Amino acid sequence: MIFDFKGKENDMALRFRRSIKLAPGLRLNVGKKGVSLSAGVRGARITTGTRGVHGSVGMPGTGLFYRQKLSGPPSSKERPLSSHAPDTMGAQLSLMDDGVVKLIDSRGNHLPPRFLKLAIEQNKEQIDSWIHEQCEQWNRGIEDILNIHLATPPPTKQIFFEPEMFDEEPPTPPVPKSLGLIGRIFKSKKKSIIRENEQAMATYREEKLQWEKSKRAHENLQVQRKKIIEEGRFSDPQAMQDFLADVLSKIDWPRETLVSFQVDENGACVLLDIDLPEIEDMPTEQATVAARGLKINIKNRSETQRRKEYMNHIHAVAFRVIGETFVALPTVQKIVCSGYSQRPDKAAGQITDEYLFSVWLKRTDWEKINFANLPSIDLPSCLGSFKIRRKMTKTGVFTPITPFDSAN
Repeated sequence: MIFDFKGKENDMALRFRRSIKLAPGLRLNVGKKGVSLSAGVRGARITTGTRGVHGSVGMPGTGLFYRQKLSGPPSSKERPLSSHAPDTMGAQLSLMDDGVVKLIDSRGNHLPPRFLKLAIEQNKEQIDSWIHEQCEQWNRGIEDILNIHLATPPPTKQIFFEPEMFDEEPPTPPVPKSLGLIGRIFKSKKKSIIRENEQAMATYREEKLQWEKSKRAHENLQVQRKKIIEEGRFSDPQAMQDFLADVLSKIDWPRETLVSFQVDENGACVLLDIDLPEIEDMPTEQATVAARGLKINIKNRSETQRRKEYMNHIHAVAFRVIGETFVALPTVQKIVCSGYSQRPDKAAGQITDEYLFSVWLKRTDWEKINFANLPSIDLPSCLGSFKIRRKMTKTGVFTPITPFDSAN
């Protein structure tokens, strides 16, 4: 097994490898990023894993060996294998679309079940952990969709300017190539070396100019951002819109979500219009680790379950956008937030915007929410406690409404 521990202040890494012998010449390597199978005789081996197929051949007892990537061009650290490398095979664990775990070779063919059985018997704990990790990854999208509101900042949060460092390294000056004995003797060779050194220096100067240009542009952006955060977002409606757009664009939305907005009343009011994700974008399946056997059970989510999750998700999106707006723009006292879905018109078949909710609220009411206990909040009920237009059943069936057109 390979473990990599990388700190922020250095590039040191600790590695530990563990392999399990399955049969003569066959070893299973279990790593944090996957499982691979190595096969071959002493001194020569082929390994297939998540990084491709590699071959190695060496001289036993000397510590000398060559290694080459067989599934692609070799890197600068790899050297060709001997043409007499043994005819061996490689394989890896793979999760199928139906949730079943298979051991397959590099061509996608299933290997005999006895190899998988041996792997489970000799390394059950690590493989079980891998199965649970795959299950968590399968369901992670559902959690992201339902929990996006948990990152909503409280209205009391203060924003301070924090400069971003320019992390692009400057170009390194070239080391002039020495004339050497041949260059000092032959004029043509000397001219060639001088010309090569001059070209390298010209390239360096151009790269340095571009680096300095990028650095100045970065510094100018930092100056502008500092001015917007410390001054503009308190008084300039245009600066407010620019800053709010920047804040909302940096949110990691689990589904495509588009927000348009307008700052009114000299920064006292914001009108938000959210193009919501569609219910068809909600996950249709859920994974659980099987009680017996090496597999993940894939279960279809019911239509009622999907509608309820969609209902919670779109209210979570509105909750997050409202919260981010109040924090980004301290002068805002009122917000109108409306969300719509794009649905086909039953009469003409054209795609139209159908508003599902429209909520009108004041900052003073928003501040009454307990942001220290967001997981316990029922989002539809929370937004429903404000002035709202919404026609919705308990199971998440929406009827289009007419949104508020202003905050008055």
